[in-house]
Amino acid sequence: MELGVSKIALRADIDALRMKEEAHVSYKSSNDHLAHMLGHDGHTAILLATAELLMNRLERIPKNKSI
Repeated sequence: MELGVSKIALRADIDALRMKEEAHVSYKSSNDHLAHMLGHDGHTAILLATAELLMNRLERIPKNKSI
């Protein structure tokens, strides 16, 4: 019995909210009235690190699978 093909998609948002960032931190938005308040920067960093990890291990992925 042959198993069906399954795929997993990875996704991260990189949008900003139209609001003033009130935080007094070095990494706050440099654009007035645009802020990354929902953790999207962190989500995108995790996704990029995952992509790098997968690309660095392509030889370990079976030939009948794809990324």
